[in-house]
Amino acid sequence: MKSGRSALLLSVCLLTGCRVQPAPALPLPEPVLTVQSAAELTDAAADMLMRTETALTVSVPETLYGAAGDCVRAARTRSVLCGTMLETLGWQRSGRLLTVTAVYTEPPETVREKKRQVSLAAAEWAESVLRYPPAVRVLLAHERLCNVCAYSETAPDCGSAYGALCGAAARCSGYAEGFALLLEAAGVPVRTVTGTAYENGKPSAHAWNLVRPDGFWYHVDCTWDDTAEPGDTHAYFLCGDSLLRQTHDWDAAAYPAAEGGRLRYETVMQQMRDAVIPPSDDRTGRRAFASASR
Repeated sequence: MKSGRSALLLSVCLLTGCRVQPAPALPLPEPVLTVQSAAELTDAAADMLMRTETALTVSVPETLYGAAGDCVRAARTRSVLCGTMLETLGWQRSGRLLTVTAVYTEPPETVREKKRQVSLAAAEWAESVLRYPPAVRVLLAHERLCNVCAYSETAPDCGSAYGALCGAAARCSGYAEGFALLLEAAGVPVRTVTGTAYENGKPSAHAWNLVRPDGFWYHVDCTWDDTAEPGDTHAYFLCGDSLLRQTHDWDAAAYPAAEGGRLRYETVMQQMRDAVIPPSDDRTGRRAFASASR
């Protein structure tokens, strides 16, 4: 019956001179932009993550096919705000089109608002410490985390900078992210390290930071300092590789070597006294230090 109707319609069209229009082709995904280099691809993916978008399609030259994965992974670490509250990051290539997809721990609009709040908190803190030497900024960021944040593995957002800086409760990844965001805002080179920590001989996944306040890299573990016994609250502040290897392990090839320099907790405290506490007004300096530590 259906074939008869089709034949009849075709006969009518032939007699009346009408033309049978072909079915429209399905649209191909339109690339947002065309990139020509690894740097441009990394920039595009990082911009997507900063804006908390869920997908990005770009056109890439054949020379970038093999490097696409490295570029996308590099975008995740471009800024703390690129990687925070990011659950999964994937990419797939079809011909010249590369599609990057991101899944966040919460709906994108919720994550955007939390990013706005935590970036504002970091920027306000950074503005209060930019007049101090870089090493003092590192110490004040350490004190900000250890004085305000409490260790928790169950608090909301405990794995992110938002939990550490706005929720005041975090686990190690939240401490490390929060510390990195503060120093990123304050203009001090910083990296987040993921590896293993050994407490009482028992290994567990752990995160901490590398900082470079004076041209040398140092380890800082705010989590262990914050949960230490009184008197050991700066035992993991500005450590070299050899010292931290006694309790921590990580992929050395993935991070810069922390050979350490002249900075220690005591030397930075002296810098802080010189910069923060003017000789003529001890009380003013102490108030300045107290506000920067919060």
